[in-house]
Amino acid sequence: MKLALAVVKNNIDIYNSGSLKAVIEGCGNEIRPVLISAPFHSGDGGALKTPSPKVNSTIIVCKPEGSPEWIYLATCEGLVWQGQGALTKNKFIPTMARGVDRSGKSKQASVLDRDFVIKTDGNYGLEFVQRQGSNEPLTYSKVFTGAGKFINLDDTPSQDSITLQAGEYSSFKLTNFPASRSLCSMGAVLETLGPQRFVNRESKTTIAVENGTELNLINNSTGTNAIAEDKLFAGNINLQTGTGDINLFTKSAGGKIFIECLPATVALPNQEPINDIVIRAGSAVPTGVSVGRVTIEASEIQLTTSNLSVLSQGDINMQSLGSINMFGALGVNITSGASIALQAPKVDLNPPTPVAPPVVANLTNFPSSRYLFTGVLFEY
Repeated sequence: MKLALAVVKNNIDIYNSGSLKAVIEGCGNEIRPVLISAPFHSGDGGALKTPSPKVNSTIIVCKPEGSPEWIYLATCEGLVWQGQGALTKNKFIPTMARGVDRSGKSKQASVLDRDFVIKTDGNYGLEFVQRQGSNEPLTYSKVFTGAGKFINLDDTPSQDSITLQAGEYSSFKLTNFPASRSLCSMGAVLETLGPQRFVNRESKTTIAVENGTELNLINNSTGTNAIAEDKLFAGNINLQTGTGDINLFTKSAGGKIFIECLPATVALPNQEPINDIVIRAGSAVPTGVSVGRVTIEASEIQLTTSNLSVLSQGDINMQSLGSINMFGALGVNITSGASIALQAPKVDLNPPTPVAPPVVANLTNFPSSRYLFTGVLFEY
């Protein structure tokens, strides 16, 4: 069998004959066909296919005894044969032939390189890496595309994770026990620059914390990066149902439900520095009055405020199975635009025995949440 160098002149196989065209050492300047051999082929459909060598690349070919055919064996990365003369070194060595990290960073690997790479000219491929880096062993398997998408199974100690990435700002990472402090252990991080949608077509969605700590929903957006028509809605958290109820439960002994307005940490344009809690039942009709009902039921209801104002577009009705007690330290003022009607078996306007002020519950010892004045901090 005869071995020779060759230079690829045409790698387009328009007839699907499994060949390319090259100038072969010792055969003059004539361009001859060279059959492409596969590194692996089972003969029954299983094969390892690689791209044809690029035009002007230097290859090694062979010619079996008694055969007129030349057969491609390998590509000489970093070595060049001009069709005549000796084989010379190429000053530029392609990344795939160097013992460095596939990102092109220098000094990221030792001479011991056990990598295996299958890659097309368009940078679509499969990569198995097992080498000693400058700081730690690099061990991972990656499927990647020329557009930057990849799936990475990474056993490198600092990463120890599985990453699915569709772009620079769209990725999903599952971790095991990474040594890097920037990654949580046994966790998941979904990160996108664009919208996220979780759609359940025909069943139930449950987000549960079985034996961890908290479940937090946090919106820290100020609308800086939002388009103009969306800036008004920046920072909102919305809970909405189209047909049923919205339920908030606590099952713990002594459990409480807190709705608090905390001191603002970021001042937004055209926003009043007043924190309001608004409860509105039903949608507002053209008169500005909401159509609906607010029901509060408890063994005891306590309200404490600097001032209490009640406005009704209709009647204000009060009924008690006990007494209705009112006390004003500076006076009690009742004004009517019409008449005042009092009906009772006995009316004492100035009883001889002073009436004691009603017993008011201790309104200074309200329970407070553990996040009073601080709120929940955002963290991965």
